[in-house]
Amino acid sequence: MKQPNVSCLVLSRRLMREVQIVADRIPHKHKYSYGTELRSLTMKVWTLLNLAWQSKTQRAVYLEQASNAMDELKQSLQLGVDIKAYSVKKYSELWRLAEDLGNQIGGWKKNYPIGQNPVQQLIALLERASILSTPAASSEATR
Repeated sequence: MKQPNVSCLVLSRRLMREVQIVADRIPHKHKYSYGTELRSLTMKVWTLLNLAWQSKTQRAVYLEQASNAMDELKQSLQLGVDIKAYSVKKYSELWRLAEDLGNQIGGWKKNYPIGQNPVQQLIALLERASILSTPAASSEATR
């Protein structure tokens, strides 16, 4: 079994830091509604990734939730440009970080299909190996 993806945690902290800086500079008109929403979403992603890192049995569930929260965050980032909460340049910086983090979450998620805990994955892998090593499978492979 692969080690949890710690780089996701590092990147999520970096995104959280950048969002905090941006949220502090959002014009007063949107600071307390939109800025709070951005902070909340990044904190949600970070929390879910920490839970996924700590929990082996519920990792797939937390990763799925983190992926959904990342989608919400990306939509909120797009909204920020529409309401002129920050510049297009700052948006592209935040978007790049969010996109990288989303890709890493997706890669980590592939290792843990939802509905399977590590024990179920190991059993499925052993069953597949035994099926592939049967004489019938070997004779079909040589044809």
